[in-house]
Amino acid sequence: MDRKKIIEDVLFQLVEKNNDSVIPSAFLPEYKIHSSKKDYVGHLVIKRWIKDLNRYFDSLKVVKVQFLLETKDTIVWKRTIKGKPKPTEKSIRITKKTIQWEEMIVSKFKENLIQEEWITSEFLGKVLSN
Repeated sequence: MDRKKIIEDVLFQLVEKNNDSVIPSAFLPEYKIHSSKKDYVGHLVIKRWIKDLNRYFDSLKVVKVQFLLETKDTIVWKRTIKGKPKPTEKSIRITKKTIQWEEMIVSKFKENLIQEEWITSEFLGKVLSN
């Protein structure tokens, strides 16, 4: 299967369908993700990410996926996601606005499974500025 199609399909299933059962079909068991603060290993981090997104947002949508570079085993891409914040008891300020943010991802593949990713996101800045 085309690696770009794998990325698009799993992103749609995770974000818009809240379906984490697709994780083993797209990510190696020893999948590693590098964020600005820490590295994480395994499928659990993906499950937590999508669970948290759905806990705090309604109407999650993948707005855009843009592929920037592809080599033999790596794809550099951007995703744009949007969602409407859910009210919570502890929130001092809840916006009614939909929040949209971009993330830049470098995905390294081993065969047709994602082995490792580096992610940078403007999520926190967008949430705090609303």
